[in-house]
Amino acid sequence: MNAMLPLLIFFPFLAAPLSYLIGKRSRDYRNFFVIAATAVALAFALAVWHMESGESCVTSLAGGLSFRADGFRGLYAAVIALMWFMTSLFSREYFSEHYRNRNRYYFFLLLTLGASFGVFLSADFLTAFVFFEILSFTSFVWVIQDETPAADRAAKTYLAVAVVGGLVLFMGIALLYHRFGTLDFIALRELAEKLPDKKELYPAGLCILFGFGAKAGLFPLHVWLPKAHPVAPAPASALLSGALTKIGIYGVTCVTASLFAGDARWGSMLFLIAMVTLFLGALMAILSNNLKKILACSSMSQIGFVTVGVALAAALGREGDLAAAGAVWHMMNHSILKLTLFMAAGAVYMNLHALSLDEIRGFGRKKPLLGAAFLFGGLGLGGIPLWNGYLSKTMLHEAITEFASATGSFWVHAAEWIFMLTGGLTLAYMTKIFVCLFLEKPSDAVKKAEKRRYMSFLSALALGISAAMIPVMGLPRVMRWFLRDAVFFAGGNEVPSPAFFSPEALSGALVTLLAASAAYLLLVWLPHRKAGGYRDLWPKALDLEEKLYRPALLRILPGIFGPVMSLFARVPDRIFGALPRLFEKPVKAAASAPDKVWSALPLIGGVCARVLSDLPDEAILAARKTALREKKPRLYFHRGTLLSETAGKMAERVAHRPGFVTAFGRAAMRLREEFGEVGASFSFALLLAAMGLCVMLIGLLLFR
Repeated sequence: MNAMLPLLIFFPFLAAPLSYLIGKRSRDYRNFFVIAATAVALAFALAVWHMESGESCVTSLAGGLSFRADGFRGLYAAVIALMWFMTSLFSREYFSEHYRNRNRYYFFLLLTLGASFGVFLSADFLTAFVFFEILSFTSFVWVIQDETPAADRAAKTYLAVAVVGGLVLFMGIALLYHRFGTLDFIALRELAEKLPDKKELYPAGLCILFGFGAKAGLFPLHVWLPKAHPVAPAPASALLSGALTKIGIYGVTCVTASLFAGDARWGSMLFLIAMVTLFLGALMAILSNNLKKILACSSMSQIGFVTVGVALAAALGREGDLAAAGAVWHMMNHSILKLTLFMAAGAVYMNLHALSLDEIRGFGRKKPLLGAAFLFGGLGLGGIPLWNGYLSKTMLHEAITEFASATGSFWVHAAEWIFMLTGGLTLAYMTKIFVCLFLEKPSDAVKKAEKRRYMSFLSALALGISAAMIPVMGLPRVMRWFLRDAVFFAGGNEVPSPAFFSPEALSGALVTLLAASAAYLLLVWLPHRKAGGYRDLWPKALDLEEKLYRPALLRILPGIFGPVMSLFARVPDRIFGALPRLFEKPVKAAASAPDKVWSALPLIGGVCARVLSDLPDEAILAARKTALREKKPRLYFHRGTLLSETAGKMAERVAHRPGFVTAFGRAAMRLREEFGEVGASFSFALLLAAMGLCVMLIGLLLFR
């Protein structure tokens, strides 16, 4: 049985290069190969969940990687595989013959699937970190897939957040290992429970929270979400929103459950972040006018809802089973909801190649399947009774009331109202989308693009199955069957059963409906009527990336440290300028030595310098001739860099011979040019790196 876990992770990494090779030879078979590969992965994941549910199965590899399937991990591996299978079905039509770089997309689609399995089935922070970093680089290709200026900028933002988050995450993991000597989730929980005060764990915990929170889209690390989704292909957006953000939440859940179970201070801090995230995301969504941007901001908001459950599970300790169950169920609900909604948005884009609400209005008229998908998604996200979001949001709402009763805090009671108001905003922006697509008169672009068939059978099948799951998952019996042993991080063995249809629970839904009506009237209907169309009302002054992060990293910090570095750059000249005076006597003494010894010193030094200088240069040239297939790589000779010039001046003054500045400068510029040209071929280098990771992981899984 233990062999099933490595096999599940191994399979997508093996299928990815096969898919790439098949795509080079036959475009027709490539799509069906990817569909078949994701179907096999789904079968493996279902087998892992079915056979390991309720028990703990741990597999360790020789490379230090370890995996575990128990309850939630096996369940979410099946959810991930289902999402990949549905988007693969939908991708066959979406990436039609005129779409570029399809082979590259499918290659990284399968690599990201394997990395996602690796994170969700990890048994310790080291394994989670390894696959988390692989996933960051492979999913980067999704964002930059179209290679437009907007996609390039959004991809750089996504990669910057991922890289910074990964570095901070590794720092936290190092601190954690230094403190406990282990990174296993269960062992860490047992050790952390013995600590009387968990303050000493906060530095490590905050670093890990930063790293995983960046991927999840928690405030203030959410800046990549509204930028990446509108430019990425719709199937990729469905996975970015429904799967990759959940990987971030999984990490937040693991650090909270392992280190801070029952810690009210940690839970309160995380609760505050969650409340800001859920309200801000909903507000950004209702003020936007781009279909996929609205859904992206909605993802940020729903991640805030999930984090509320994780925070309250920590704050309430052993009484937090209800919050934990609500968080787990809302994670699953949101994955299915965004799978449906982004595929529906992809159907709109396939036909119109537009996402602005003014351009796509009226497209959904007389399209019942598309209307059902958006309707079910809107009702589920809004938390309307009889739909899946209602169950999870009811559990989260009751957890907030328990926390308010336990603390008696005015601010927690205020947060409860913000929670219900945000539910109203959610229903309002989904109503905005539905009215625009299905009730308004068609725009000119819609009239020109009208055709008899707007989706293929495979696309309709994927969308129909995903949409049908939304009301099914709204049944309490189905919810309890899925979650009977998935509340692993709260220590619960049974799923709490609140009265979902009690007057108190239904009154919360009524408040949500009233808030939705008021929000739609004030923030959608009145501005739309006044402007005569849909407008992006979110103030540009509140764009954290453009107004804070980019200026700070690209202008403010260089402006501060630039003069300091310039000052330090002059130090070598001062030092080396004094060297002749300091070593005047030793040099004169050496000059009195035999002429043969003195004449041999420059020769020996020159040979050593040439060898050390040319080794990296020749290695890069060899890589270019083999990997990049360049027959005659060009070399450029310039004055050099500050470091080479300083070293050359020092050599000339000591040896009393000219020419070292030029020689060192040529060597330095040769290295700079070679590194620059290889670095310019970033997509090719990323492809090679991903294939190298494939080979490494296959080796670890085979020779363990």
